[in-house]
Amino acid sequence: MEQISIAVIDDQPLFIDGLKALCAGVPNVKFVASAASVSAAPAIIMAHSPHILFVEVASNDVPSGAISNICQISADVRVVGLTGARSISLAIQTLDAGAYGVHLGQEDVHTADLAALAAAGIRLGLSTHGFYEILKALHFRPSYIALGAVFPTTTKVMPTAPQGVKRLARYVRLLDGVVPLVAIGGIDLQVLPEVLATGVGCAAVVRAVTEASDPAAAVAALQQAFTQ
Repeated sequence: MEQISIAVIDDQPLFIDGLKALCAGVPNVKFVASAASVSAAPAIIMAHSPHILFVEVASNDVPSGAISNICQISADVRVVGLTGARSISLAIQTLDAGAYGVHLGQEDVHTADLAALAAAGIRLGLSTHGFYEILKALHFRPSYIALGAVFPTTTKVMPTAPQGVKRLARYVRLLDGVVPLVAIGGIDLQVLPEVLATGVGCAAVVRAVTEASDPAAAVAALQQAFTQ
């Protein structure tokens, strides 16, 4: 298998260190370079030719059109835009540059141009926090639906109480064959088998990796849990 090289542009050292650790634990994946400013993108691409370049698009030094310009440097580099910002304009910039998809919260569907996303072939993921929001999300025919928070989480303030595994199982039965599902919220290695036992196809984690003493080992253990 060909080795995949990864580079990142982000002004958060913790994210960079975490990505390095994740790459170190995955066979055939090599972390090759990092920088805090998007101005370093051309030099990184020319020197390392990474297969994937992660770019934090919410950084103050990312001007309009920067992502598109980076994509034009080399057709062989896949640029992945990252942001935790609630700015639709940032998402639009990234999508204009050729991004694969976008994930939106329930409140975002009221301001995003979903028709334009669909017309452009952009994949759409939607967050849900209960039966009503699931039915609402299905109206938009998303590429997948995130179900959560399954367990208590500290990564963000949640609008609802934890859904729990029993309710997650009901969602899975209800939506079987309708749309791909992703369980999210407070999931770690200890509870992952219980989550997967519901039949949900995917699970998203944050603290299970970012707060692990050995992130690479944590990723490996989580991946192993999916095969058991």
